[in-house]
Amino acid sequence: MRFVERTHAGIRREKNEDKVRCGPESGLFMVADGMGGHSFGAEAARTAVETLENRLGAVIRGAVVPLDFSAREDILRKAFEEAHERIVDFARRNARGHTVGTTATALWLGSDGRAAVAHVGDSRLYLMRDNALRQMTKDHTFVQEAVDIGRITPDQARKSPYAHTLTRALGIADRHECDVFELALQPGDMVLICSDGLSGVAVDSEIESMLADSGDRDLDALADTLVELALDRGGPDNISLVLLDFE
Repeated sequence: MRFVERTHAGIRREKNEDKVRCGPESGLFMVADGMGGHSFGAEAARTAVETLENRLGAVIRGAVVPLDFSAREDILRKAFEEAHERIVDFARRNARGHTVGTTATALWLGSDGRAAVAHVGDSRLYLMRDNALRQMTKDHTFVQEAVDIGRITPDQARKSPYAHTLTRALGIADRHECDVFELALQPGDMVLICSDGLSGVAVDSEIESMLADSGDRDLDALADTLVELALDRGGPDNISLVLLDFE
């Protein structure tokens, strides 16, 4: 398995409030997109990735047998809850009434090649298999809820001014529950975890085409191309991604 990571402030934002973490020792690969301004969003995202890395790293160091999925699911849920509580505590002490939170999309790779994924917010995890791209996570946004009940189409959702209004995020009281699911990986798979700085300006078919045309799979060049695509679209938000190749 090979991996690369990228994060870029974009064109319109002065600060980068995204955080990316690739931890092959712990098996954690994660993107968090902070919100709150005044560096509060960056602190929320940093808290999320550090909490996950510390908890999962401790589990790996202390494990005497491989963990089954139910155990990994429980550990991920508790780690997300701990990160939420730490962000709430930080906001209470420092944010003076500002809303502070972060998305979090994390893949925890087990020694058996199976992965547990935990997700909250509108960062995304995609699976590329047999030259077909699938969005494996579900956006926790108002427009996605409207799509789910048939009120608007996916295309209308993309163009809505409320496209990035979250219904769930770490740090938001009573709206931080994460989705957890298992991902059984196969040789030849690629996984893309990204913030909405990429997925918000590029349609899935464009990303699919880039990954399918990656040839010898030069991951560094491919990651750079994905960032450049977002910048060419105006770079309205911070752009972050983790790209994994399971050869």
